[in-house]
Amino acid sequence: MMTFVWHADWSGEPRASIHEEDAKVLLAFQRQQPWGLDAAIDLFDCDPELVRDPSVIRACVMDVCEQIQMKRYGEPQLVRFGDDPRVRGYTLVQLIETSAITAHFIEQANAVCLNVFSCSPYRPLQTTALCQQWFRAREVAVSMVFRGPDQRELPQHDDA
Repeated sequence: MMTFVWHADWSGEPRASIHEEDAKVLLAFQRQQPWGLDAAIDLFDCDPELVRDPSVIRACVMDVCEQIQMKRYGEPQLVRFGDDPRVRGYTLVQLIETSAITAHFIEQANAVCLNVFSCSPYRPLQTTALCQQWFRAREVAVSMVFRGPDQRELPQHDDA
């Protein structure tokens, strides 16, 4: 099983090296040929109005899909959940041809937990910076992992 884990975090503006770091991730993706790339993006200390605005959330996911060149499958699904104030907020699901973008917007904490999973390569740190801009997050953390089986020949199974 192949594993590739990469983590980055920053406060304020994204560091200048995100383009080089994305290039390293994409090179590793090309070399290892995993099934997909999963980026878990956490945005903290966001603008309270933005994380509560469904039109902003929809516009953000459409922009992300355009920027990472992912074809959306249908409209974003957006539902506000949470009787408990600790977890209250919108949940987003945007299907894309190569997998999905999901997120939860935590109103009490003014935070966003967003995942971009795709079997097509994309620039996870630039995607993170774009999401940071949309919600004016002051703190950012992103973890990336390659997903799926390695490229060894799999054993054949007889159906008979």
